[in-house]
Amino acid sequence: MSHALIIRRHAEHDMAEAGLWYESRRIGTGLHFIRCVDAAIALVTRHPEVGPIQFAKFRRVLISRFPFGIFYTIESETVIVHGVFHSSRDPNRIRKLLESERNEPTA
Repeated sequence: MSHALIIRRHAEHDMAEAGLWYESRRIGTGLHFIRCVDAAIALVTRHPEVGPIQFAKFRRVLISRFPFGIFYTIESETVIVHGVFHSSRDPNRIRKLLESERNEPTA
């Protein structure tokens, strides 16, 4: 049984921005990136505890073939995606962004 899914505004922006960047480098790569993100999110909704805890309650699952991680929390029967970050980003900066995002209203 799959969990419900909420994708926060910031996470949608992260995905779109990265997809556009990849698409600008090579046609079709942006779409491939989005498909890999979708596959990772589908995995998380089916098996929410697949991603190890990274910061407090935030879990991370890596995106296949791309150097990005999806950061999410599990709230009851719902998976909430808070951000999609490049793996080269400073972990302390990611933690601060996630903590501030968590306090914003859901999109």
